[in-house]
Amino acid sequence: MNNKPLHILVSPLDWGLGHASRCVPLIHYLLNAGHRVSVAGSGLSLELLQKNFSDRVTYYRIPGYHITYNKRKGRFTSRIISQLPHIRQTIRKENQWLLALCRELELDGIISDNRYGICHPHIPSVILTHQWQILSGIHPWADRVLLRWHERQLRRFRQVWIVDRESASRNLAGKMSHPPGNRIQDKVRYIGHLSQIIPRPGTASGSDENQVLALLSGPEPARTWLMEAILRQAERLPQYRFKIISGTSGFPHTAASHIEIAGMVPAPEVQKAIESAALVICRSGYSTLMDLLALRAKALLIPTPGQTEQEYLAANLMAQNICYSRSQYELDLQQDIPAAFAYAGFTVLDLPVNQSFRPVLDQWLEDLNP
Repeated sequence: MNNKPLHILVSPLDWGLGHASRCVPLIHYLLNAGHRVSVAGSGLSLELLQKNFSDRVTYYRIPGYHITYNKRKGRFTSRIISQLPHIRQTIRKENQWLLALCRELELDGIISDNRYGICHPHIPSVILTHQWQILSGIHPWADRVLLRWHERQLRRFRQVWIVDRESASRNLAGKMSHPPGNRIQDKVRYIGHLSQIIPRPGTASGSDENQVLALLSGPEPARTWLMEAILRQAERLPQYRFKIISGTSGFPHTAASHIEIAGMVPAPEVQKAIESAALVICRSGYSTLMDLLALRAKALLIPTPGQTEQEYLAANLMAQNICYSRSQYELDLQQDIPAAFAYAGFTVLDLPVNQSFRPVLDQWLEDLNP
């Protein structure tokens, strides 16, 4: 095996912060192994990686998807279908952008997190996803159509890295990471759970029983709607100390003395906030759940309205008595916080984090560097 440093491009999708945050452990691993990393991204997800890695990597701006979601339950698929021409155009644009970049840069490998256009015919390209099966929320036939469409996109990559466990019975994404059939099974590698958080020995969440953390993520305008709802209700609950991490580069709100507001913060500060909190109020986005899993936290889950994936994940965890879930439109923190404390939390879901990806990534790097 040749041990020369490789140049790897990492490109996360810009739908919320989760795709970027779960790339953090991969980038750390590559840098610590002596490889050169470039990042292609856009919006707040690119800003998150800049805060985490500063000048240790090179950054490139790439066209964003700018997808909007219907806030009404059951309309997710129709809304996405209406934007398919825009999505296809963005995939073409990002692929053209990549081809132009590769005429200037010498890349050895590409890691795309759900960006279907970040795939090169002559440079080994892999894609990260936890949604092998995209859920329509309307009918099994629609799920089958989405699965076939998705597998057509995934086939373009040399490998597909599923961010979950290979076990169909003990995992986090449920049926999304273990669909029926095996049409692309030869490309699939399960890399386990990824989190920007690295648990410290002897630490876990819940060190302050009155501290409640609101961790906001996901696309606008749903992020701001939830922020405003939490602020309104938290004002009337001085028995708790609230910390709200808005996930934006600036938030102009002022608040009562028992409420602290932060904007965009790097991973170590997110970790410290979760460790200090007895309860985390957050979306049920997959990357957020992996952060909670890393620290065995308790959570009140509020799915982003209209996002079938988040509704499924929250319902699945609530059915297992792990987390309490509440609709954004029915949120009542005075009742929901005590209800959430009654659930077991992620302590009962004993799954490893930031471990299983290493042999898969090592083998891929070895294949790039024979």
